[in-house]
Amino acid sequence: MASEDLVPLLLQAGGGILAAFLIGLTLLVAYRAARAPVIARMAARNILRRKRRFALVVGGLMIGTAIIASSLVIGDTLEYIFVNDVYVRLHAVDEYVAREMGGGLGTPGPPVLAPIPESTFPALRDYLDSQQSAVDGVAPALMQSMPVENLNGSQGSPSVLVVGYNDSYEGAFGPLLRRDGAEAPLSSLGPLEAYVNERAGRELAVEEGHQLRLVFDSTKAAGGFAVVRVGGIVQDWGKANWERQPQILMDLSEAQRSLNYTGLINIVRVSNVGDVQAGVVHSAAVSRDLNRAVILNQMPLTVTEVKADRLREAKEFSQEVEEVFLLMGAFSITSGMLLIVNVFTMLVGERKGELGVARAIGVTRSQLLTMLVAEGVLYGLASAAVGVLAGLGLGFLVVYAFGVIFPPPEAGMVLGFHFDPISLVVAFTAGLVVTYLTVGAAALYFSRLNIVRAIRDIPEPSGGRMGWRRPSKISQRSPGAPPGASGPRLP
Repeated sequence: MASEDLVPLLLQAGGGILAAFLIGLTLLVAYRAARAPVIARMAARNILRRKRRFALVVGGLMIGTAIIASSLVIGDTLEYIFVNDVYVRLHAVDEYVAREMGGGLGTPGPPVLAPIPESTFPALRDYLDSQQSAVDGVAPALMQSMPVENLNGSQGSPSVLVVGYNDSYEGAFGPLLRRDGAEAPLSSLGPLEAYVNERAGRELAVEEGHQLRLVFDSTKAAGGFAVVRVGGIVQDWGKANWERQPQILMDLSEAQRSLNYTGLINIVRVSNVGDVQAGVVHSAAVSRDLNRAVILNQMPLTVTEVKADRLREAKEFSQEVEEVFLLMGAFSITSGMLLIVNVFTMLVGERKGELGVARAIGVTRSQLLTMLVAEGVLYGLASAAVGVLAGLGLGFLVVYAFGVIFPPPEAGMVLGFHFDPISLVVAFTAGLVVTYLTVGAAALYFSRLNIVRAIRDIPEPSGGRMGWRRPSKISQRSPGAPPGASGPRLP
């Protein structure tokens, strides 16, 4: 098993163990409270009779949970945006086979693809058929970026993607759609006719019927260009939205003839079984078959799991951003833990005399610990729930502000708010862990209070720890007894 597959499994196992621990601890406290209903009522009454204090405490305890929740939600939103952008850019293409000369993943702009014989396509397709690979479409294409000028105006662009497709093999990759939703087959175009997508239409100020000059070889003084007529404008959707580039789309044979690429293509696209999102699960197996075909046919080509690679990059980037937010919030989370200790210490310290009286009339240390822990559990549950809601709101505000300050770089991209319910569960669990640990430690400390000092409100001696080591001389004799006499020991 690969290390990248092992990490998520370990995280899931750790999360499951942690969740089981929390559930077990909560059930244990509930069980002990059920066996001592008076103790449970005392814990609940301490909260109900101090409602304002309860609201203040919950507001302070929720800080850590809110920061964790907002960081996870921001990571979910970024992953959702980038992952969906991958599906928009690639649509049905899961892998491709080409001879790349530069660019591509990790570098600005699309890869530069060298021309390859068109016979490469049937060789790859036939091998996949013989292996019964999980593919539902294999198609050749010619893709070339070049300067384009609109001869019916003054608009031009230094880089427009001119694409040639063969409709006979495009069934799995979806149709081209006009702006009114009607299909626009490339086979219906006449000689030297092409479609442009909406992005190219805006960039070149193109209307149907305009003439476009395609400069495929700028080194030639003459003959290095072709002039095509715009036969229509198609939507920026599916293959017409490849890499979100302005595109001019032609029939493959016409593109080969017009651009001086006769008998050549430069990419073979592969669509796996399943829809746009589901097909990527077959990428590893299909890529193995494609690599075997390349080796058997001695082709100097590279197989690229383009969709799987892009999705992995999108998820890694969102996780890095999430970790940055968590790291930035670590100081606040630590402050929140200290606040929990201080607040709980303050709450219990105010009732020190009351707790001392309870111990004096027969409440055992175990029962006192149960009461304090039960009270802390109620605080923890309430603060974690409120913190998750506050984290959702904070994450929404961050995403909204980011969208206002940094508008989407591409037309059609939407910075929509999104969150995974699992992230809220993780944030809730993490908030409970922080609260339970700190409250449990404080409750254990105060359950060992010195009864006489608590009743008389006598400060603890400096350096002492509430009689953890041994009872003091004051606690060893009854009030009013002569020196040296020892009183009854309380349980």
